[in-house]
Amino acid sequence: MTYTVKGSGPGLLLAHFLTLMATGDPALERLSPAELADSVAGLAEFVPTGTPEQVRLVEEVDTTAELAGIGVPTLVVAATLDRLASPELSRELAAGIPGAELVEVESGHLVAAEAPEQWGAAVRGFLDRHR
Repeated sequence: MTYTVKGSGPGLLLAHFLTLMATGDPALERLSPAELADSVAGLAEFVPTGTPEQVRLVEEVDTTAELAGIGVPTLVVAATLDRLASPELSRELAAGIPGAELVEVESGHLVAAEAPEQWGAAVRGFLDRHR
């Protein structure tokens, strides 16, 4: 698909990257070129100062050793089509937290927007079990 977004700068470049990496293929395929361009442009306007630095920080910081100390009920939702935060990482996260529940949803990174029914059912079910 070819689409064009007017503008330039690091925010726009990051918005292109995040949109294409975080959105699942089914959701991307539902967008027309104009809708995709609008989505990228909208995200570019939303990208706050410091986002590129935050992305670098995510690559550098490892909190894996702290997971075993989490002592509250935890739900981990793995978005199976997420290329930004892979489902393998979500599975590792759930495995590292004692008693964590793992739910896999066919979606990209924006699971609540791409698969709201499945995401909502997972969250409601988790909350119902932990009232």
